[in-house]
Amino acid sequence: METTQQESQDETKKPEELSVEEEKAKHELALYYNERVKLHPNNKEELRERCELIYTNLKNENILKSKMLTQPTFELIPVEYLAKIHSQSLIDKVLSFEEYDENIITSVFGEDNYENKHTTEAARIAAGGAYQAMKDVLSSTSTVKSAFALVRPPGHHSCVSETDGYCFFNNAAVAATYAKELFGLKKILILDWDVHHGDGTQEIFYNDPEVFYMSMHRWENGIYFPSKETSNYTFTGGENAKGFNLNIPWNTTKTILEPSSVGTKEYKYLFENLLFGIIEEYAPEFIILSAGFDSAKGDPLGQQQVEHEFYYWACQNLQKLCPKIMLLLEGGYNKYTIVNCSTLCVQALMGYEKAIHLEDSKIEDILPEAIESIKNAASAHSEYWNTAKTLTEQIGKE
Repeated sequence: METTQQESQDETKKPEELSVEEEKAKHELALYYNERVKLHPNNKEELRERCELIYTNLKNENILKSKMLTQPTFELIPVEYLAKIHSQSLIDKVLSFEEYDENIITSVFGEDNYENKHTTEAARIAAGGAYQAMKDVLSSTSTVKSAFALVRPPGHHSCVSETDGYCFFNNAAVAATYAKELFGLKKILILDWDVHHGDGTQEIFYNDPEVFYMSMHRWENGIYFPSKETSNYTFTGGENAKGFNLNIPWNTTKTILEPSSVGTKEYKYLFENLLFGIIEEYAPEFIILSAGFDSAKGDPLGQQQVEHEFYYWACQNLQKLCPKIMLLLEGGYNKYTIVNCSTLCVQALMGYEKAIHLEDSKIEDILPEAIESIKNAASAHSEYWNTAKTLTEQIGKE
């Protein structure tokens, strides 16, 4: 990944305005996928074919072919780049897997994480795909407008010194860290809609005022994975980053096995009345979507009721707020669901007009438990964001 001094200067310029002709010449979206990630073993529900199924479907979509750049060149993340995100002990453990014999499978990081001799390469491919996607979206010399890093293993549970939940390196953190370093960005939004809280991403940026982490996730009063108190709405950012960590924890079931009633109306209300407004106030220079589709209807783990078309609608509206945007695959364990939701997101980011219908999200139709979660999150951020203050007052009058 060596570059000349001139190339480095060209790539690391802050994003700038392009002419109309240059914008028209750009590909709408670049898709980053490397089939070698299939060599990393299945991790319970996190299966080898997840990425391949999405890639094959996107590649076969006739409407996407002309303006989608498939499989642009990218390399494994250099090991030294990871040191800005993770401890050396975690890095060394992941690197040690490549010394395994071919038939060895272990679970060094806990019962949910399986690894073999190819896990090291797959984890570095995943981080490298996130890194390259970020560079290609932000570089003024690039030919792409948005990107989809279609990678595994996922990353948002990977903390500084420990990891779990099928993750090894934090891919979103790699993208955000080097967006700051290479392009000098000061306002990066990581929006995480995976059904599980991205405890690793939160930990890494908790005291960083240049990265705003938002997450809506099942918490169920602390019993839902990753089962940490820090996933609650009261955690709003470290001493130097107050207001730059926003958690919306859903609490609608008494056990982790019960399906959640949280669905499209709750998500649409949350986005329309809280998230979009705060994002507009924040005015991010770059959005990283930690796109876990286990939050969607049909997922066997998430067991929520969010219609697939919601993700198209969300991407379409987020792109209006910030055109520099990348998707990064996190969770999602129903094959049909992840393929359909991924395709809808890509269609939205590529400007493909699709007739969808999402019901109006009136407060009287929202689950009371969900309103409570949204109100608590808004109240916790009311001193930092006008949108949060207004919504807190509005819900208080209902």
